[in-house]
Amino acid sequence: LWSQLTLEVLFQKDHDVSQHFWLVLPKQYINQEQDVDGAIRQMLQDAKDRIEKQELRGSGWRFANVERVELAVSKYRPLQGSSYIPTPKELAKKKCCINVQNDDEACFKWAVLSALFPAEKHAQHVTKYHRYQDRLKLDGIPLPVALDKRNFEKILHQNPELHLNVFLWDPKEGVLPFFMDPHNPQQAIDLLFLPHPNHASGHYVWFKHFSRLVRAELTKHHGSTILAAVASATINQKKPWNTISWTARSLPARRVSRRKFPIVP
Repeated sequence: LWSQLTLEVLFQKDHDVSQHFWLVLPKQYINQEQDVDGAIRQMLQDAKDRIEKQELRGSGWRFANVERVELAVSKYRPLQGSSYIPTPKELAKKKCCINVQNDDEACFKWAVLSALFPAEKHAQHVTKYHRYQDRLKLDGIPLPVALDKRNFEKILHQNPELHLNVFLWDPKEGVLPFFMDPHNPQQAIDLLFLPHPNHASGHYVWFKHFSRLVRAELTKHHGSTILAAVASATINQKKPWNTISWTARSLPARRVSRRKFPIVP
């Protein structure tokens, strides 16, 4: 599940001027029952921080009261890896990926092994990597591996010598960073997730020649900041690229119209 708290807060200025603000807090993800208490504590802390931030903006507004609280709860369905998906034509012509042709739900495993133990010929054949299966630990990681930062953190914890970056392929936007190795992104294996065109699944491939595609993307986007940062593997530790909004397939939540009140980001 994911949950999100939204507050209608009354602020006052000079005792005779008041205004309502909507504070939209970050989503909290709940995978197990024991996550509930932590999610609630985090939402309350986020609410306190946002109210204090609003007071410190220099506008003279002071917190008066919480007028309304909305809690949206919905199912969270992260994209999952699956069996083989053909490489999109735009990527295939650049010959930048190794796409293992698996017929099971372990495409993540095969993509990593294809990078760790590269085959000289027929690298797309899954049989080239069968002998190395015990070299990658995936204990407690459900297959197919969902596109979820927490999964990648667990995998790195189980495999201390492994370094991993994960990118998303979007047909319109190109390469999008999703997860960067927290310790050594420059020397990490680059995986690319190819979303399925018709349903919420996809396929992991080894992004072997990262620079071939990124050069084209930089040209197409006129050297945009995000792609330039990706190309140079410059990591902003304060604002890690760990979430992409459309990876969460969630049920729509009802919301009360807030057009008459400003929404504070």
